[in-house]
Amino acid sequence: MKRIVSLVTALLLCVSLLAVCALADDDPYKDVKPLAEPIEITCGALFGCADSSYTAIIEKMGGFEKVGIKLNWKVFGNGPVMVEALSANAWDFGTFGLGGTLTGILSQGAIIIGSTVTCEAERFLVSNDSDIVKAGKNVKESPLLYGSAETWKGKEIYLPIGTVLHYLLCLALDKFGLKDTDVKLTHMDVPSVNIAMRAGKGEVWGLWGSLVYANDIVKGDKWVTVITGKDVGMNIVGTMVVNPRSYNDPKKREAIKKWVELYEKTVDWLATGNNTDKASQMYYEWNESLGVKSTVEECKRSLKVKFFTLKENYDMFMQKSADGKMTVQEELNYKPLMFFIAKGNYKAEDAQKFLGGYFKGDIIKELYEASQKK
Repeated sequence: MKRIVSLVTALLLCVSLLAVCALADDDPYKDVKPLAEPIEITCGALFGCADSSYTAIIEKMGGFEKVGIKLNWKVFGNGPVMVEALSANAWDFGTFGLGGTLTGILSQGAIIIGSTVTCEAERFLVSNDSDIVKAGKNVKESPLLYGSAETWKGKEIYLPIGTVLHYLLCLALDKFGLKDTDVKLTHMDVPSVNIAMRAGKGEVWGLWGSLVYANDIVKGDKWVTVITGKDVGMNIVGTMVVNPRSYNDPKKREAIKKWVELYEKTVDWLATGNNTDKASQMYYEWNESLGVKSTVEECKRSLKVKFFTLKENYDMFMQKSADGKMTVQEELNYKPLMFFIAKGNYKAEDAQKFLGGYFKGDIIKELYEASQKK
């Protein structure tokens, strides 16, 4: 009898150990070492954006707690507003898109330390009875672009001005020989644009993040997507950004480096198994906590865009053009700036300032080289 009890106990112990091992194997941060000293830092993020949600996913899975980081949040409606808060030292690190990158560097000396995601979740929509839709698709090199110069001219467009959506709109209007001065721009953060669209206010609406993947938008019963990024040649990325004062603080820099390590571990984790399902639930919960209405399925669609691995980030910093510019600097950020300068949105002298050393690949380089030694 004692032997049977001992055997049962041993079996139960084995099952327990197997369960613990399974949990450990599912922990993407199991190999990440904690900081030498705990620290409290603040993350700047954008409402409903997938790249910002990765930081929330890290928090929900206990990554920050594991490495000794107490995380605070500052969440904003768009990149330029987030940049304004930088002057007050309101956040240490975060993620944003083109608008934040351009204004952040040029007005606040923000430091770009990596890329997060390809900007694919940006759209402009109109109601399905709009004359833009009725005009059809007329641009050969952009087969998904709706409308004509006549139907776009004078339209009232709700969007956050100075952001990636503004850039996307300019690229599309350029296909018709128009400028953003040929339409009426109404500045509004994206969650408010979404509310206005559903209330029937305005004529054209710019959305991003999980909002563009709402079930009723995907069905196309009420609204039609008339502009998408790839279709009009938009090639830009979301970025990892750091407050320059935090970057120059040795303790905060180490904490930010740890965040990048956790972030890249999360990118790898989402690329395996059914982890996107788990991440989508956490993304949904984060949206709910911010008052952004979404569904798990919409969040899942949003997470299917391309996120950059540590190796891809390393290559973007290390590979350089003939004139010495890094890929992440020139192809993905400098060229859009030059577009805006040509349109009169920025000054010619801003181009030289933009190249003044604000793209720093040292953190990515340190992490990548350390990963190759394991």
